[in-house]
Amino acid sequence: MPWQCCPRQETSNFMDPELARLNALMRESTVAMNNLLHADMPWQYSPQQELSNSKDDELARLEALVREATHDMDSIRQQSTYWDTEILMQEVQKQWEESSPMCGAQSEPPNQEHVDDKECPSELQQQIATTSIGEPEQNNATTIPSEVEKSNASANFKEPDAENVTTTLMLKQESMNCSYPELPRQLHEYMLGHQDGACLGDDTSSMVIPSDNGVARKSLLMEMIKKSEEIDGCMLEDSKKDGPSLDLHRILANDCHSNWLELPRQRRLHPTMMEVEENEVEMASTTLICDTQPWKDLKAHVEDIKKTHLRDLMNDKERCESMMVEFDGMFLDYSRQCATLDTMAKLYKLAEAASLKQQINRMYSGEHINSTENRSVLHVALRAPRDAVINSDGKNVVPDVWNVLDKIRDFSEKVRSGSWVGATGKPLKDVIAIGIGGSFLGPLFVHTALQTDPEAVEFAKGRQLRFLANVDPIDVARSIAGLNPETALVVVVSKTFTTAETMLNARTIREWISSALGPSAVAKHMVAVSTNLTLVEKFGIDPNNAFAFWDWVGGRYSVCSAVGVLPLSLQYGFSIVEKFLKGASSIDDHFRSAPFEKNIPVLLGLLSVWNVSFLGYPARAILPYSQALEKFAPHIQQVSMESNGKGVSIDGVPLPYEAGEIDFGEPGTNGQHSFYQLIHQGRVIPCDFIGIVKSQQPVYLKGEVVSNHDELMSNFFAQPDALAYGKTAEQLLKENVSQHLIPHKTFSGNRPSLSLLLPSLGAYNIGQLLASYEHRVAVEGFVWGINSFDQWGVELGKSLATQVRKQLHASRTKSEPVEGFNFSTTKLLTRYLQASSDIPADPPTLLPRI
Repeated sequence: MPWQCCPRQETSNFMDPELARLNALMRESTVAMNNLLHADMPWQYSPQQELSNSKDDELARLEALVREATHDMDSIRQQSTYWDTEILMQEVQKQWEESSPMCGAQSEPPNQEHVDDKECPSELQQQIATTSIGEPEQNNATTIPSEVEKSNASANFKEPDAENVTTTLMLKQESMNCSYPELPRQLHEYMLGHQDGACLGDDTSSMVIPSDNGVARKSLLMEMIKKSEEIDGCMLEDSKKDGPSLDLHRILANDCHSNWLELPRQRRLHPTMMEVEENEVEMASTTLICDTQPWKDLKAHVEDIKKTHLRDLMNDKERCESMMVEFDGMFLDYSRQCATLDTMAKLYKLAEAASLKQQINRMYSGEHINSTENRSVLHVALRAPRDAVINSDGKNVVPDVWNVLDKIRDFSEKVRSGSWVGATGKPLKDVIAIGIGGSFLGPLFVHTALQTDPEAVEFAKGRQLRFLANVDPIDVARSIAGLNPETALVVVVSKTFTTAETMLNARTIREWISSALGPSAVAKHMVAVSTNLTLVEKFGIDPNNAFAFWDWVGGRYSVCSAVGVLPLSLQYGFSIVEKFLKGASSIDDHFRSAPFEKNIPVLLGLLSVWNVSFLGYPARAILPYSQALEKFAPHIQQVSMESNGKGVSIDGVPLPYEAGEIDFGEPGTNGQHSFYQLIHQGRVIPCDFIGIVKSQQPVYLKGEVVSNHDELMSNFFAQPDALAYGKTAEQLLKENVSQHLIPHKTFSGNRPSLSLLLPSLGAYNIGQLLASYEHRVAVEGFVWGINSFDQWGVELGKSLATQVRKQLHASRTKSEPVEGFNFSTTKLLTRYLQASSDIPADPPTLLPRI
């Protein structure tokens, strides 16, 4: 079966040389993968395809090259058009079934896996075989028709009857962007040789294909289009828009993008393709939310809000009361937002225009709302009750989730009880979780919040949980400092078991264990959270000790999967972690069922959209007045900024409005002595104040005016009012402040904030808080019309690091000079290598010495 480049075989013209380079890289990598896999069917790349059947690391490397190349090609394109192909493909199938075989061999319709070019090579295929793609044709005399040929062709051309014409193709040579202007002339000649007449111009050819040609017509279309795909700077267009062959041409001319995305109802076309009339195909909506009337109404409403001040708005008791919502012990007060009741009514209409309710339902029903990766988004299933039904691709995934949870429960109880011991028979009381990004920040947040919870403390006595994320050797040193390999259990978290930083850290810790206990100890001291059992076993971990999760779980939403549940259960016991899951599930139900006016995540999300896109406040400060939540803001940084840090809509259209928030934060009162100066008198930054009614660790000192927690909460209640009301020059004059200090001591106020009050900070409440912010981020993305569940922006830097890694290796081992980088990077790399030249080319194993 001939190799087919399904990911991104370009259709009409590579006007950008970078596209041609990436396409070649992709082809070469995919061919190499074919050779590695030795499969009967050619390997066709899908972003979702796991490397569970890979034979070695080379396959993983090639897969990464294809992923990067396809993503970079998408990045180069600034526009895309989507088409509903189901109807088109049915029509094409019907046309082919009605046709007779060509060259004595049964032809296959274009939606099949391949067309066997070896059966009966055509004249065009012979030309392709003898023409080096990417190089100009050397013999120009044989490829460029003479003026006489052009004249004869024009004279012989006859316009066929309308009923006898299926379609007219027009070949245009984009001379300004065409790298090889000779090649399109081959198509000119090919046109002349395959029809009764053709009309040729200086840079244009057209050909009429009569409907009575049967399969010959279809094959001619295919060959024309295939040839045009080989030519840099030319494109085929239909000069008529009637008849089913228009659809046929569009499908043939666009290759198999739906195979790459596995989207049954979408197909991406190159932006140079002609527009199609509305009645020809059903198009996916590309309307931006900013084009809707509710968005325009809110834009106009901004001027009204600018005329108000929170000092006045806070005097409206009815308004303030309507801006307070309570659910399951959580209390939200957003009365200090720069918004009126009319603002909220307009935001609800914006939510309707964005089909927010339908989008939420689509997420919960398992539809592939992550369209760029063709995945469901079902982190809600990770904490669903055992009897819930949540489907993905027609299958209820909840039983699979609970199978993993039950496995975690059993394993963690064995380790905690001492029935599972290490290689020397000692119990494993120290856990090191190795992961990065979502495999680290979420579990670290929950762990830090539970560390001082009285109930969790009891369950964690005598145990330690540490996290290793950064590839920096300092992080390695800190994670193992003071630990004994005999009592250590390592959890390696990597879905594909190929994440560069994670696997280097995992190999380092494996060496730490092996050097002390021997290589056979790895199976007793290391387990995995992964789906790639082949690489897990190759690493030395028993595949039975691998805990699964699924591609419908995004990394930053995975804390409720084995990614977080396994290490947290080993530290605190599954019963504590189950309370955390139930708290998150409570908010999941609330988010799906509560009306928008009473829906905490929806309100949080809509207010963020209001602040970012309308009031022009791009940042948000997350200010928990609890030291136990010190890792909450870093986790939400990833959840929010990796989810909504996008510049294009989910349809690939550049956004003409601001989207995404810049998140940062610090627990109070530490933040007050750090960056609150800017918040009060500098830039306007909306703030989330998070308070806890009952402290995890209360302290009372006899004779003190208030307890330590009351002192903390005094600031929690005061800061939002200080931001809202500010302090005027008149107030300062009444306080006899010196005239020259009044400008410095004036606070403008009118700075928005909201307050979220939790009754306590146990495992259940931590789950509530997490889910509220996860769904808040989803609401923002749904309204902005972006995909909050992919993260292509993290890929480019990693791919460039691969080139640097190769250079460092070559320079260290072979003393090769730094080449292939810009001047600045070359200078920095050279300086780095020179300053660290004392590192041997092949250094012996060296582990941290802390």
